[in-house]
Amino acid sequence: MKKAIVMNDFDISDGFIWFIHTSYNCIVKYDIVRNKAFYESYIPEEYKGKYTYKSLFADGKTIVIIPNQSNFILIYDISGKKFSKIEVSTEKYKYGYFRLGKRIDNYIYLMPSQYEYVCKYDMNTNNLVHLFNWKLIRKNYSKDSYICDASIQDNKYASFIVKPQNDIVILSLTNTDDYYVIKGDDGANYTTLCSINNYIYIRDEKRGEIIVIDNDQRKIIERKKDITDDLYYLYSYKNEYLMIDEITNPRMTIFDENLNKCYEYNSDNESNEEYCYLEYTDKLNYKGEAIWFSNSSSELVFINNEFIGKTMKIYIDEEDNTFRENLLLNCGIIEENGYINLDDFIQVCKNY
Repeated sequence: MKKAIVMNDFDISDGFIWFIHTSYNCIVKYDIVRNKAFYESYIPEEYKGKYTYKSLFADGKTIVIIPNQSNFILIYDISGKKFSKIEVSTEKYKYGYFRLGKRIDNYIYLMPSQYEYVCKYDMNTNNLVHLFNWKLIRKNYSKDSYICDASIQDNKYASFIVKPQNDIVILSLTNTDDYYVIKGDDGANYTTLCSINNYIYIRDEKRGEIIVIDNDQRKIIERKKDITDDLYYLYSYKNEYLMIDEITNPRMTIFDENLNKCYEYNSDNESNEEYCYLEYTDKLNYKGEAIWFSNSSSELVFINNEFIGKTMKIYIDEEDNTFRENLLLNCGIIEENGYINLDDFIQVCKNY
């Protein structure tokens, strides 16, 4: 019998899909050729729970794990099977440390959630550079202000939405003294955004619009009727298309810049959870296919340039004693008389 794996984020390197298991607080690698998942390592962190970490990046030698609720960036040496860490801060944040991580060449650009700084991590030197303190932009940005969504356009600029002020901020990544703010107003509720080339698309949920900012002109140039009333995230798909990721449905829809539908994918997600959406990443496999994953099942979706999708599901074999024993040992769960009830074990791990 097989059990679905629930992943928080992943990356592809050297024939493996590396990912963080949402419930088990561990790194798992999936051998694409053998179609089998292997336990790699328990994450030695004092903070335990779901969604401790936000993003994962692998380069064949190391795995860099970006925190959400943890205080540390973790660096895992694959060959030595050892962790090192960089302390980001001693603070605890209600909305977490980082909202988004994007790898460009050997750098990982990190967009904060409630943490004060936009950062850049060098994968060669393991140095973390604080690029910009976004909370100094306006006097009314307080400790409780946070970024609800963000986008990074290559290594040129970042755009993000600040709550509760409802501002849109566009920041140059090559000259952090160069930024501008489109101030929010009482009639708007900006909830999600993405960028395509030099244009930024933002959803105004309250007005039922998608607004378009021209980064050259530094102003709103167009307002379009919203695509749906449902909750969703907005993404840039391969820097050419807009993509809607519905939060309450396992469905992805791709639109051109004029909001004409190009493609729709419906998952056969079997989860009963209220929020069972797919998540888009900008990580491509060796065929250049874009990859999405489910936040509540073991489903990976590969989409090629013709918008033809295929689904792969990743499972743990319940008879895999090595996987089970490693989890039992590292999660501190004791077997009685050599046995443990699998359902109890799964529930304990979910709550761990």
